[in-house]
Amino acid sequence: MKKTYLYLLVILFLFFLTRVYKIGEIPGSLYWDEASIGYNAYSLITTGKDEWGEVLPLHFRAFGEFKLPIYIYSVAVTELLFGLSEFSVRFPAVLYSLGILILTYLVSLKIFGNQKLSLLSTFILSVSPWFLIFSRTGYEATAGVMFYLLGIYFFLLSFKNHPFIIFTFISFVLSMYSYNSFRVIVPLTVIFLAILSLKQSLLKSKKYFSTAFLGIIIFFILSVPIVRLMSSEDGNTRVQAVGIFHDNLSLEEVVETFFKNYLSHFSLDFLVIQGDKNMRSHYPGVGQLYIIDLPLILLGFSFLVFYIYRYKALENIKEHVLAKSLLLMVLPIFVVLVGLIPSAITKEAPHSLRSLVVAPFLSILVAGSIVFLETKIKIRLFTYIIVGIYLSFFALYYSNFIKNYNFMSSADWQFGYQKIFKNYNQEFNKFDNIIISDEYAQPYIFALFYLHYNPSLFRSEVQYNGVDRWGLSMVARFNKFSFQQPSFDKIPVGRSLVFASSKEKIATLMPSDQINNLDGSVAFYVYEVKK
Repeated sequence: MKKTYLYLLVILFLFFLTRVYKIGEIPGSLYWDEASIGYNAYSLITTGKDEWGEVLPLHFRAFGEFKLPIYIYSVAVTELLFGLSEFSVRFPAVLYSLGILILTYLVSLKIFGNQKLSLLSTFILSVSPWFLIFSRTGYEATAGVMFYLLGIYFFLLSFKNHPFIIFTFISFVLSMYSYNSFRVIVPLTVIFLAILSLKQSLLKSKKYFSTAFLGIIIFFILSVPIVRLMSSEDGNTRVQAVGIFHDNLSLEEVVETFFKNYLSHFSLDFLVIQGDKNMRSHYPGVGQLYIIDLPLILLGFSFLVFYIYRYKALENIKEHVLAKSLLLMVLPIFVVLVGLIPSAITKEAPHSLRSLVVAPFLSILVAGSIVFLETKIKIRLFTYIIVGIYLSFFALYYSNFIKNYNFMSSADWQFGYQKIFKNYNQEFNKFDNIIISDEYAQPYIFALFYLHYNPSLFRSEVQYNGVDRWGLSMVARFNKFSFQQPSFDKIPVGRSLVFASSKEKIATLMPSDQINNLDGSVAFYVYEVKK
């Protein structure tokens, strides 16, 4: 047992080191959502309100897409400790990801009763390409996955101690307040767990039934603000903007699009060749999984469905009380299949972030395959050889990520906006007007974040445009800053500092400077204009 915990601590320690290393520098800049999370947290701890003036909100209006509260309040804590910085925005993701690893170990141990399988599950997730970027950047999804796993773990504990079922529902609600995908996944999981409870005869116990019923009531009460937002015009506008449900699409077209999106997650291009095409979600040119993962996952499906229950492939599986239910053992498969639905009902698919919840359960399938193969192949040190292969894959992947990722992706992370407010902040006082292109979206939030701008002052000065095609609010100006497509005719009287994107070069003016992305491409042309 001590040896098992030692291995687990080594896995967690190596994970922590690889995630915090240069966490504020790689990726090379915050992107707009990270900056928004960081500034709204800063506004909370300095004024008790978000950027719109709402007191301790449950949903943060932000750009108009209504960000969820758990991660923002977590960042508020780290900002109290470390100040407003890239590190403060990203560090909670590392902690939530550590929680995901620990819970992956605990959940797999509860289901299968096999420490080797549980350790392997945790290790494989810790080195997974799918997990790397999300576990070191300010993505809210890590909080959602952690609370979702916590809910499942409490459910497994409730088999022997029924009060834990209440904490299952509370954890599920917290996952729904962490990331939008779980507003789809959690209700389906609750139905599955209810069926599982019937199969396990848990609901025949009056105490268990009454406690579960109380948990459901708590669940519905805590979910009321979510339902109210989703049924409101503002909440529905955002859903329509990102979802596949359009007024001009027939039901048949929606169904066809859904299945096309869903099946795209099983393509070899997504899984082992190129991965997610969004550079903020994945290191380009590498699949979401290693090539070795694919056959092991396929075997893992067969392993769970056909082998465990009948042939007792795992040692002591028969004696483990939870493993007597085949339905429980296919829980990893259930989550993998259901976890792809949120991505499939949106426009951008396959989408590794919206389907992040499948990563821990894929690691469980891989670990199950390794343990199963070890019982059949009878090769000494087989597991150590497999672990060595995974470490080699990860070392190469991580090394390339650290060396090359910023160079390849800085434009996708809106690097130019960071450079404006870090490099020119001492120059702003010399000008009457600062005009910044909104070509790369939401430049105002970078101004607020990097200038540590007073939230109360911002709220008194801000002027808004309408919303864009994604249903997001657009800030037109505050103080001397204006955010628009630059042109000579629109430059006001006085001294102006103008930042025009590479697509908006002003032909009649000579740039005084330019800001490049890390790959050398032009992010902004800089003009000093006097009228």
